[in-house]
Amino acid sequence: MKSPRTLACLTILAAAVPLASVQARPPHRNGHWKGGGNGEEAAMREEALLDKRDTHGPLGVWEKERRPADLERYHSITFARIRGLLANGSLTEENGTTFKKRHEEITALLTAKRAEGLTDASRAEVRGQLDELNDDINTVVKKAEAGDLRTPVLNQKQHLIEERIEFGERSGRLSKGEAATLRRKLERLQDLEERLKDGQLSTREREKLHKEANEVIADLHRELKEG
Repeated sequence: MKSPRTLACLTILAAAVPLASVQARPPHRNGHWKGGGNGEEAAMREEALLDKRDTHGPLGVWEKERRPADLERYHSITFARIRGLLANGSLTEENGTTFKKRHEEITALLTAKRAEGLTDASRAEVRGQLDELNDDINTVVKKAEAGDLRTPVLNQKQHLIEERIEFGERSGRLSKGEAATLRRKLERLQDLEERLKDGQLSTREREKLHKEANEVIADLHRELKEG
C-alpha cells in the first residue's frame, strides 16, 4: 500500500476535507463505517473493478506500431489516452498529473514548430517526444497490471482505517497505546498483502485479506466505542 497511488489518494483526501470538519467528526458520514461486506463479497467486487481496468484495451499498452501516423491526431489522442487511463484507474492521480504536464510541454513545442513551419525534422522531434511519453505511460500501466495496484478495494479500506485511527487520537477516543496497537495490526495486514502480491492473487487470497481487514475494522470500532 505504500505506493504512489496510496500517497496520491491520501493527498487528495486531505485536500478535500476542511480542517475544522476533520477535527469535528470522524471521516465517514454520521460517524458510521462498516467493513463493506464479508471477505468474499469484497474480493469479487475487487476483481470486477480490475476487469474494467483491463489495460489491454484501446487505451492500454499502446505500442509504436499502433500509434497514428498523423502527428496532429497522435498528439490529440495521447491526451485523450491520459484522461481515459485516469478515469478507469490505470493511472494514479500523481502519474496522471505528471503525464498531463509533459503533454502540455509537447503542445508548446508543437505550437512553436507550427509557427516556424513544420518540417520533416520538426515533426520527427515532436513525434519522438510523444513516443517517449507513451512509452513511459506503458511502463506505469504494465506495472499496475503486474500486481502492484491489484487490491484497490482493500487499499480503500486501509486508507479509511488510517483516517479513523488518526481521528480517534485527535478526539481523545483512542489512547496512544491503543492507536499503536491498531497500527501494528494494520502493518501486519499490509505485510500479508505484499507477500501475497508476489504471485497472482486468487479470489480466496483476496477474501483472506478482506477478512483480516474487517477484523482490524471491528477492533477499531470496539476501541472507539469504549473510548
